[in-house]
Amino acid sequence: MFLLSGTLLLNIFGLAWEIDTPEHLGMAQTKLEEARDYALIGGGSGCIIRGGRMVMSWGDQQQKYDLYSTTKSIGGIALAFAIMDGKVDLDDRMVDHLSTAGIPPESNRDTGWLEKITLLHLATHTAGFEKTRGWCELRFEPGTGWLYSDGGTNWLADCLTVAYKRDLLDLMMERVFNPLEITIGDNRNGDEDLFWGFNNLDRPKELNGIPRRPFNAGIHANVQAMAKIGYLHLRRGRWGEHQIIPESFIDIARMTVPSILELPVKEDTQNRFGGASNHYGILWWNNNDGELSGVPRDAYWSWGLKESLIVVIPSLDLVIARAGRDGWQSNNWGSGYSVIEPFIRPICESLADRTPINKQEPTPRTASYRAQPYPQSTYISGVTFSDPILDKDINAPDYASGDQWAGTWADDGHMYMGWGDGTGFGHRRGWRDRWTSYMGLARVEGMPPNHQGFNVWGGYEPESQAGALYVNKDPQPLNLKPGDGLIFLNSTMYWYAERKSDGRLDCQLWTSTDYGRNWTDHGRFFQEDGKFAFTGVIQFGQNYSDFPCDLGQYLYMFDGGTKNEDHPHYSRTGMLLARIPLNDLLNRDAVEFFDGTPDNPSWTSDIDQAKPVFEDQNGVNAQVSCTYDKAIGRYILLTMHSVVDIKEGFGIFESEQPWGPWRTVYYTNNLNEFVPGLRVLINVSAPSKCISKDGKILWLVFSGRPSDPMYSFNLIQVKLDVGMESDADGE
Repeated sequence: MFLLSGTLLLNIFGLAWEIDTPEHLGMAQTKLEEARDYALIGGGSGCIIRGGRMVMSWGDQQQKYDLYSTTKSIGGIALAFAIMDGKVDLDDRMVDHLSTAGIPPESNRDTGWLEKITLLHLATHTAGFEKTRGWCELRFEPGTGWLYSDGGTNWLADCLTVAYKRDLLDLMMERVFNPLEITIGDNRNGDEDLFWGFNNLDRPKELNGIPRRPFNAGIHANVQAMAKIGYLHLRRGRWGEHQIIPESFIDIARMTVPSILELPVKEDTQNRFGGASNHYGILWWNNNDGELSGVPRDAYWSWGLKESLIVVIPSLDLVIARAGRDGWQSNNWGSGYSVIEPFIRPICESLADRTPINKQEPTPRTASYRAQPYPQSTYISGVTFSDPILDKDINAPDYASGDQWAGTWADDGHMYMGWGDGTGFGHRRGWRDRWTSYMGLARVEGMPPNHQGFNVWGGYEPESQAGALYVNKDPQPLNLKPGDGLIFLNSTMYWYAERKSDGRLDCQLWTSTDYGRNWTDHGRFFQEDGKFAFTGVIQFGQNYSDFPCDLGQYLYMFDGGTKNEDHPHYSRTGMLLARIPLNDLLNRDAVEFFDGTPDNPSWTSDIDQAKPVFEDQNGVNAQVSCTYDKAIGRYILLTMHSVVDIKEGFGIFESEQPWGPWRTVYYTNNLNEFVPGLRVLINVSAPSKCISKDGKILWLVFSGRPSDPMYSFNLIQVKLDVGMESDADGE
């Protein structure tokens, strides 16, 4: 330890670990002391890190402690590597990696359930195994309940050991512990930072000649090693210049797994694990449901017997580590959050200037104006986004699956939404599921967030399967994607869908006269291999009723681009606009393309003469969406873009005409500014039905990644700050 410019430094990371003062970091020392004093009820050691600086510590920082079930969270990093390396998938069956898994006891074989257990079940305590850490009985059918099982996680460790055919400790030393400069010992009493041993189980110590490393317990470590692992997670798997753990795994590990939400907690007569299925991710506990009062919902932590804890709170830039020989409850350990609240909550409360947590009111967010393509709008001066409402929160546990959700408002009062590559509403399974469709249609009844979704065509148990495009059907159907090309007009639904076939990207036209139960295929419509393969049809209210008279009797659509990064059209920076006479929508020869200027609009039948109506040098990627907001007299255009080192950004633009000139309402290169935790935005749309009467509040529908929980029918409300009265006459 040495002194530099009045700040103490510890060289425990690849970079110096500063020891700072609570006052300098904006933290109340009395609150930190309150948390520390509670921790010391069980003795032991701990430290609190904010912004990469240690603000408080207690006890011997080098003393190793038995971490018990914190081993699950640390060992689970091996699962992240196995997924990244293509050795396993969470949907894989346990027995496909280890045929003898689950046996003994032999009684498990008789249940018929072993073949149903997936690695996800093992990682979320939903496989049905009893708690014991050794050979464990199956108590219920996988996926139908939640039961904390040490033995189940040990079977997961065995599957990973077989997948790698090597000692998991060697794997973790090579890819985690050595890069983090965590020293490894061969016994629990040495001076090294960490030891991973083998508990006295009734399993053999080796599996196929390879040492077994249990996940239920077995790691002994000091709190500095724990803090490093926590800091690695806080920085989304990145250590210095190296991405050690995939960000995608961090995202799913820290979030409650949608498939386990609200599952009954089994064999818990003493209510030791009450509500656990609502706040457990992949081998990490969390506060997604707000059960831990006064603590942000993005907080997540490891948790073992004797209260070994690695707490990560991204929104507060906090890492907390604590371990000891004694905890704050009896050896009859449980996950009641009231035990840890007196420790974690005061640390959060120490931050006087932090953003309010567990907030109910929308959080204003301003655009990050980095090379936005158009001047800032003076008519809509800003936006306020609500917290996102993920579909899993509404329809759990069997919430929707799919992307590209966009649709139209029909004359029966309902929204009809298309999706791609999913099962629609009411079912959440993997790509190999028999209900997975290339493209399907759902009817959405009611207003968000009190809506209900029903599969009409394709997907899980739809009202009609006539000609549905099921992925696993033999022979293979057309690979169509919905884009934003769905419109309802005068008792007919038109669907200008993207067609992927013959190495080309074209547009296929389908129609339905019975609200999507049966479809007529009219073949290829646009055949320009890229242009207008994805279409963005402008939505004009229910049954096109908000259509302005000055636009003539036409259907208007944007060229939506493509998400196929290998296709030349992906890198486009300009977007075209087309129109089709409403009385001739099946006729490709009737299409006209914009070739004028905002001040002097004109049209041509030659697509090669068309001129962009929207340009963004950062790219204009599929899928675009545009809705006419009649109450304020503006077209609201939603686009996505790619920039250097950024997978996708997002923009909202407004104009009085569909060909511009456009003005920027919101523009960001960081999707987390739009939806916290969103890594990839696949689609976003603003359904006409979901606009308030004054036009100032809109519900956006979006999907994205990480798949859990974003690959679904998700919502976020946006409030437009309209600064002047509209010029629209309301007609």
